[in-house]
Amino acid sequence: MELSIIIPVYNSKDYIERTINSILNQSYSDYEVILIDDASSDDSVSLCNKYLSSNIKLVELKENKGVSNARNVGIENASGDYIMFLDSDDWLDTNALLEVTNNIKDNDLLVFGTTYYRNNGLFKQELPLIKELEKKDLFKDIFLLLDISIAHWITNKAFKTSIIKNNNLKFNVDIKMGEDLDFSLRYIEKINKLTIIDKYLYFYDMTNDNS
Repeated sequence: MELSIIIPVYNSKDYIERTINSILNQSYSDYEVILIDDASSDDSVSLCNKYLSSNIKLVELKENKGVSNARNVGIENASGDYIMFLDSDDWLDTNALLEVTNNIKDNDLLVFGTTYYRNNGLFKQELPLIKELEKKDLFKDIFLLLDISIAHWITNKAFKTSIIKNNNLKFNVDIKMGEDLDFSLRYIEKINKLTIIDKYLYFYDMTNDNS
C-alpha cells in the first residue's frame, strides 16, 4: 500500500461525502482511507458507512477527544508507506495522489499547494521560491521554515510513515491551537530532505465556520 489518507470526522454530515468522493475520483488507486469518527452526534457515521470497502475503513471512537487524538488513532491504523491528512470538510484535486506518488520518491516530506475556497471564489496559497531543503539547511532559515506552507499545516503534505512510527511521533492532545505546527516541526527534525512542488492539490473550505 502506497498511501494512507487519514480523515478525522466530527459532525461532518454536510461535507464528508464530498471529501470521500474526491478520493474515489482520483486518477491513482493504490491507497487506503482511514475515517476516524470522533463520536459524532449527527449522521456522519451512517454516511461514512455507505463508502466502506476493502480500502476505506471506519474507526468509531466512543468519546469525543478532539482532532489530535483522532489523527493519532489514524496513524496507529495506517499501513501505507506514506501518510496524508485530509480534513472532513476539504477535498483533493483529482490528480493529487498521482502527483504525490510521482514526486515523493527520495524525499522524507513532500509539500504542495493549497487552494482556499471562499464564498467569493478560489484563492491559491503562495509557495516559497525555494523548492528543496536538505537536512543541513532545514533549520538554517527559521523564517523560511515557519512559512505557512512548510510548517503551519499538515494537510498540504505527505509524510513518510516509517519516520512517524519509528520516532513515535504523535499529535499533542493537550494543544488546542498550533497542533499542526508542533507536529510538523518535530517531524522535520527527523528528516533529511523535503521538497516543495508547484502543484495545488488540496482544497481548503473556508466557508465552514468550524474550519
